[in-house]
Amino acid sequence: MSEELVYNIVELVMPFLGIGLSFLVLYIIFYAIKSEHKVKMALVEKGMDPSLASKKARRHPRNHSNLLKNGLFFIGLALGILMGYLLNQSAGMNVWVAYPSMILVFGGLALIGYHAMENGPNESVSKES
Repeated sequence: MSEELVYNIVELVMPFLGIGLSFLVLYIIFYAIKSEHKVKMALVEKGMDPSLASKKARRHPRNHSNLLKNGLFFIGLALGILMGYLLNQSAGMNVWVAYPSMILVFGGLALIGYHAMENGPNESVSKES
């Protein structure tokens, strides 16, 4: 296929895709509200307190360790995208090599950094017997 044909197909499909995704998001929100309402009505029919179904009552405490890991990982991904761009522009490296390699390298480095932060400086990675 020629590039012009691909661009014409994309221009034709994108509005339908955008409208379809918008309706999908609205349907998901509507279904979530409807199912929560059904749960509350079932509790009322059984004579129970409907506040038992509230989200605040079911909320679990957050694991802040996962938040740190995810934050470091996304920072690593952003740095990988930036370094891929710099490699592409300065060294003339192929786009399909520069971006994925740098994203994987910096994402991995971020996860290794998280592991080092969690274990502390006293604990070594490989334990000798």
